[in-house]
Amino acid sequence: MGLYLMLLGLLQIVKLIVMWIRSCFEKPKEESENGEETERFIEQTEYPQTNLKGIDKIGLTCYFCAILQCIVNTPHLEEALIQKQEKIKTRGLKYHSALLEFIKQYRESRQAIDPMIVFEVLCRANSEYSKKKEADAREALNDFLRLILDEEIESERELKSVENQIPNTIIGGIYCFSLASKTVCDHCSSVSWTTEHRNFTLPVPICGALDEKMREDHEQAATIFGKTYLIPRKKSIYPRKTIESTLQAFFQEELVSDYICSRCSEKVVVRKQSYFLSPPQVLIVNLKRYSCENGKTIKDADFIKINHTIYLDEYILIEDNPSKEEANPDPKEQKIKYELFGIVKHKGELATTGHYTAYVKDNGDWYLLNDTHINLRRESLAINRGAYLVFYQRVQEPTKQSFQVSPLYLFINTCLLYTSPSPRDATLSRMPSSA
Repeated sequence: MGLYLMLLGLLQIVKLIVMWIRSCFEKPKEESENGEETERFIEQTEYPQTNLKGIDKIGLTCYFCAILQCIVNTPHLEEALIQKQEKIKTRGLKYHSALLEFIKQYRESRQAIDPMIVFEVLCRANSEYSKKKEADAREALNDFLRLILDEEIESERELKSVENQIPNTIIGGIYCFSLASKTVCDHCSSVSWTTEHRNFTLPVPICGALDEKMREDHEQAATIFGKTYLIPRKKSIYPRKTIESTLQAFFQEELVSDYICSRCSEKVVVRKQSYFLSPPQVLIVNLKRYSCENGKTIKDADFIKINHTIYLDEYILIEDNPSKEEANPDPKEQKIKYELFGIVKHKGELATTGHYTAYVKDNGDWYLLNDTHINLRRESLAINRGAYLVFYQRVQEPTKQSFQVSPLYLFINTCLLYTSPSPRDATLSRMPSSA
């Protein structure tokens, strides 16, 4: 019996060696010699394990196909639209109805989808889109989401405060976030706060200089419109050229000259810093790749590492409400965690020209969605160069639980690992992991 088990183990080892040698001599089909993606696409029918579909391009509207892929595959959006389906019908929310109908077609169809029903919604936001020419994906995304949001807000006219309506809307509750900016006058030391609502994309610099000697807030709390918020302390310094470093560059303190102070009534230098007042369920990061130099638009095509997971704790003002002390844990222990699920990439010299594609993660795999075509991609290709819009969803941190494995359990699974007919069936891979 022992000899038999040993022979099976040796057979498995030989099989793995053969597979490794074969993979070394096979040229990857998803990547060319210079590391750029090839233009070879495979028909969708070869990927029955995914629910993703291609989208027909109307004219030169690849930008709209790309952003639609990320919108349709946004977690909980379809569920939110279905839950408020009765309200959408009774209040005549035609833009919401068009989006819901398109999502249903996307889920039920077995071929590429015609986006005309939602493209007409985009054209209502700006008649320029009706020309079916190239456009900036970021601007189209903002226009599209804002028009749908405004439709629901207009139907809730009985509420006075627009800011209070936004979190209760379908689009606002998923994509919208508010920013609070703190301004400190260097002349009179007066502090003022301003807020900005209806934000859908966060425009972050990709080459902003990080100040390692960042000033810390002397205040521990701030009062904004009658509510008290705890101010986070910035401590982390992230590696350059990552999504984390671009976020820190956006939220770091900056000096603004020629600012007219309301207290001094003259132009002064102020220190300005922004925070999230209300973080979104889905964060869309816009990498600012375009700048104007001497009247000419310049694109920064530098590689930016796309982090799979990001934490926003350092940039969020947390409301300090004693009455909610039991419901909310200690703010210092909270982890505001986001995970990557979609990317819109751009090739070209200008944001309004070139070509847009989308990458979406589905069932653990990444897919390249190029208009009507869909192609399974390696993860390394999905997160390489060209990212323009990056989509993150907020997730809950799992509760920490201890897990202990008995020595007998480890011994049995180790034996099964070497006697299993296939490495994929090894039961050790199914062993629960420690949280």
